[in-house]
Amino acid sequence: SNAAESEDETSRHEHEMKDYETLSMEELVAELESLVDTEKVMSVKDHVEEIKKAFLFQYNHLMDEKKEAFQAEAKSVEGESTEEFHYHFPLKTTFDQLYNRYRDRKNVHFKSLQSNLKTNLEERLAIVEELKNLINPQENIKDTLKHFNELRDRWKNAGAIPKDKYNHV
Repeated sequence: SNAAESEDETSRHEHEMKDYETLSMEELVAELESLVDTEKVMSVKDHVEEIKKAFLFQYNHLMDEKKEAFQAEAKSVEGESTEEFHYHFPLKTTFDQLYNRYRDRKNVHFKSLQSNLKTNLEERLAIVEELKNLINPQENIKDTLKHFNELRDRWKNAGAIPKDKYNHV
């Protein structure tokens, strides 16, 4: 559990969850923009997903209304419409751009995290190898203890490693 907690420090910063279902689509987009631009990606993950769910629910409802109105108008004018329903909603484009920016930041975060974990793993494996070579009967015990303490400090500062390697290391 200690290793798991240290793996992602960004998850510790909590935000109060709002009732996103009660916000308008414009307010949802403004809230998403605020979170994406100012907060750490993993600390707002749940908020972004709730905003997405609320926005898409309202958007799909709006599209259903527009489509029904389009079909009703087409029937009254032509009887049977051969025209396809199209409706451009600029706010949806803005929402998609913000959500894509969030997703890109999240991907960069995870790539960085993976890189750090790999580097930390290599560091810890090197420390293990040094520990194996530490037992040398010709060396003064005081020097050996000093070296051991240095290795212990390096181990503590090495950082988190991939979870699947904890038991091995």
